[in-house]
Amino acid sequence: MIGIKNLTAGYGDKTVLDNVSLTIPDSRVTVILGPNGCGKSTLLKCICQIIKPFSGTIVADGEELSSLSFPERAKRVSYLAQNRPVPDILVRNLVLHGRFPYLSYPRRYRPEDRRAVDEALERLGLSSYADKLVSELSGGERQKVYLAMSLAQGSRTLLFDEPTTYLDIAHQFAVLDEVRQLCTEGKSVVMVLHDIPEALETADHMIVLSGGRVMKEDIENYKPTTKGAPKRKEEDKKDDVTYEPLTQIRKAISKNMLNSKHSAAHMTVFEEVEVSELINVRSK
Repeated sequence: MIGIKNLTAGYGDKTVLDNVSLTIPDSRVTVILGPNGCGKSTLLKCICQIIKPFSGTIVADGEELSSLSFPERAKRVSYLAQNRPVPDILVRNLVLHGRFPYLSYPRRYRPEDRRAVDEALERLGLSSYADKLVSELSGGERQKVYLAMSLAQGSRTLLFDEPTTYLDIAHQFAVLDEVRQLCTEGKSVVMVLHDIPEALETADHMIVLSGGRVMKEDIENYKPTTKGAPKRKEEDKKDDVTYEPLTQIRKAISKNMLNSKHSAAHMTVFEEVEVSELINVRSK
């Protein structure tokens, strides 16, 4: 579990996140929603310590992340940025970058590093692409390669900033299916998404940011219990396979979109649907 308390952060003298407190549960998919510029990406960068917060604490498994060495932080958190370069290197070599936190300079790959890379490539169906150039792949294939790099790092919590943006529907489903599978294996995933139906279909835990603050945090209605997740009370088990709340939300979205000039593919947070109201529906 990652606990964030009274986090304030930004760039230079500009505050982007203002006194944010929230919890990221283990073995769950946490989705962060909110309008552009509200601090979603900044929050992920603070968690993985790319950005040093102005104030506040971020604790993972009882240890403050800022106090850990780089290799120890890498075991706990990995980060896949929204915008990434397209290097002219082999797929296998890019995925090996996920092992950099564990290597001293000059980097000499160990058998366990190569094994982690092979397993990540095989898992994502990329073994046949290992000796191809990343620059020669499609956008969806490159996204899977970067996902493999993140998996090869072996972190307990994976942070993905808009992992389905620019992907066709087949690749979106493939990425989201892999995210769900990771949680069944005890990993925790935190994703920034803009597509509301996609978020509602995937999320166990939802956080809505606005103006650098937490507008809403919903953790009341989980989907089926996964390995390593908190056990549920006997009387609650009947809800483990009940998706009625999501059905209600989908109806709300569909009704709203009847009078909308936006399609589902382009509907973003706060454009056509009041997200806090949808979360209230979900919790009923």
